[in-house]
Parts: sequence; structure tokens; C-alpha cells
Amino acid sequence: MHFFLLLSQFLVFFSFLTVHGLPLVPRGYSHLISESWSEGLFMSKQFSSEEQKVFEPKLTGLSLGPVLTKEGHNNAGIHSVSGAYKDPHSGTTHQGETLVVKFLNPTKMVEGKNAKYGWGEVAALKVVGDYVASGMLENQGKLVPVIVMKKQPGADIHDSTAYKGANEEKKKEMRAKLAKAMCAKVAKMASEKLLYHHDNHMGNVMATLTGSEITNVNLIDYGADWCYRVKPGTSEKVLLAFCEKDWITIYYWVPSSGPPKLCAHILRRTEHNFEGIGGELDPI
Repeated sequence: MHFFLLLSQFLVFFSFLTVHGLPLVPRGYSHLISESWSEGLFMSKQFSSEEQKVFEPKLTGLSLGPVLTKEGHNNAGIHSVSGAYKDPHSGTTHQGETLVVKFLNPTKMVEGKNAKYGWGEVAALKVVGDYVASGMLENQGKLVPVIVMKKQPGADIHDSTAYKGANEEKKKEMRAKLAKAMCAKVAKMASEKLLYHHDNHMGNVMATLTGSEITNVNLIDYGADWCYRVKPGTSEKVLLAFCEKDWITIYYWVPSSGPPKLCAHILRRTEHNFEGIGGELDPI
């Protein structure tokens, strides 16, 4: 039964590529990184006893705002924050509009053998400086695991007025520039912070535009099964070349009017499930 489920997902994935003309790039959708500079996934690192306790505290003083997304691959929704929130670790007070709260799926991210996914995401967020707090939050009468993190400015380029109003050639040009800017961000962060962000579909790249020009990009979603530890001393040039080889062609050819998030979801689920046969890479 599991084999036929995997086969059906692969056929859906392949038909999506065929219908929309997306090229089959050999390394473009590779999830596992075997480059010499990689020290492995964040979820495979050795976690200290303190790192294993990141979801034990009960969080208080946090008022939830409207839901931003209802459910993700391994999360149970992302909420905005209403009012100010005082970080229990540093004592810093954050304004609600600068934060988001990610609700985690306990069985996929926090419990048993899958706890490494939650621990790893917290560790990754700390490395890049986006972590604020984590623990159990009471919501609708139940305690649920959450991560409070900094909200990144920008938005999915597909939601911008400039992109929606552009012709097909202009959209391709904008996506190509987005890919370049994204990879520059990924490579710089990997070189400086020793974390390579590999989950770079366009839904995870928050772009700031002035007119149709991309003036800044920020990355979101530091899932521990898509973030890699980088060997110290790895050159930014090497990391940039790796990212561009993976993503430039994909960004250029992804369907302009099609659902890019659906495309990414199909690719992601298909990859995870096939890889999971050999190494339990995905907890679903």
C-alpha cells in the first residue's frame, strides 16, 4: 500500500512537470546535500540536555492575533501576535507586529524520535538570530508546543501587484532576479553563520519591491530537515555556486500563473517520502 501511495505521488509530480514544461534539472530538487562542505542536517546534530528542554517551559503573556497560515508541512498553523511580548530569556520586550508564533504538530516535531525536528528548528533559528522563545502555550484549553520567532519583512513575490501585472517575460526576469538575490542571501548566511538554508522555494523567500525592482529578500522556514551545518572556512563563492546551480533554472521556469506553492508542496512531499524509505528523513 505504501509503495502505491509513493508511486501515485511520483506520477502526480511528473505529470505536473510535463504539463507546465518545467525542466527536469538533475540536481535542482535534490534534498540531500553530499558536498564536502556539509556537516549534515541540523536535525542530526548532537543535542545537549538544555537543547532537549526547549519545549518544556509554559509560555505566558503571549496574546495571539489572526491566523496567518492554517497548516503547513510540519506545523499546525502560524499566528500573528497581538500586543507586546516580553522574551522570557533575554527580558527584551517585542512589539507584536514583529513576531509570529508557529504551532508545531506534536507527533511530527516534538514527541519521541521526532523530537529532533523541533529541537533542530529551534537550534537553527538561534543560529540565524530569529529565535525569541519556545515552549507550551495554552490554546483553546490545551497546551500545544510553539516557537515564537521574529517576523521577516517582505512577501511572496507572487502576491505583489508588480508581479501580477507583468507580462510573461517580465515575470521570468523578476523570478531570475529573485533567485540571484535569494542565493546571495543563502550563501552569505551560510558563510557567516555556518547554516545553509536549503528549502528555497519561492514561498519561503520574502521579497521587498520598489516598483518591479527587488530591493531586499529574507528567508523563512528553518525546518531542521532542510537546514545544513556548514564547515567553517567554506567560501561564500562555493556556497553561492551551489545554490545557483540548484535554483536559478527552477525559478526561471516555474509556471507564472500556476500555483508555485502547490508545485513546491508536490516536490517536497514526493522527495521526502522517497528518501524516507531509506533513512526516515520525514516523520510523516
